[in-house]
Amino acid sequence: MQDLLLIRHATTHLAGTLCGQLDPPLNEEGTKQAQNLALLLQGAPIRRLYASDLQRSIQTALYLGKVWRIPTHSRPDLREISFGDWEGRRWSDVRAANAELSAMESSPEFSAPGGEAFSAFRSRVLRAFQEILTDSGGQDTAIVAHLGVIRVIMSELFPAHPLWNPQQRMDYCTVFHIRRGPGCLDLLTAGAPANTTAFLQTESAQK
Repeated sequence: MQDLLLIRHATTHLAGTLCGQLDPPLNEEGTKQAQNLALLLQGAPIRRLYASDLQRSIQTALYLGKVWRIPTHSRPDLREISFGDWEGRRWSDVRAANAELSAMESSPEFSAPGGEAFSAFRSRVLRAFQEILTDSGGQDTAIVAHLGVIRVIMSELFPAHPLWNPQQRMDYCTVFHIRRGPGCLDLLTAGAPANTTAFLQTESAQK
């Protein structure tokens, strides 16, 4: 059996915008979020750690790698989707300026001007995920990435779960704990890192 943690990075000064492949570092609040996340998850038996190569993911992962005493393997193919000319803008402003946007969103070939088509983004992310599963060799693994990246992976693994509705909120440092094995794929916890911590403590007490 292999445990997987999918973790959204901590916050930056561009929170609330289409950050995409812009590369801001964590702000003061984000740094505190990442430090608290590391303290909460320090007991997780993670042996492999991967992250998008954008600063907000790498910096979040470095705090985790420090408590787990393992290196971070950065991957550009775990980057958020490129929003092209819309990066740095608020989604509400983009919608207001593009009346045709609602109809376009349902198309797999939809992309922002100068951005990445969703179909290409999805293929990139799922290919990276499969390579990580192979590279991890079945060891317990954590992936620190972005909202869109996590939604793509989780909607592929658990297509019926209501969380993957694009309108659902996913907070910074949200953690998804998955267990996989022969004939087995379970979503054990989802949401705040404290949920995963409580699960790990319960499991440890039962051993």
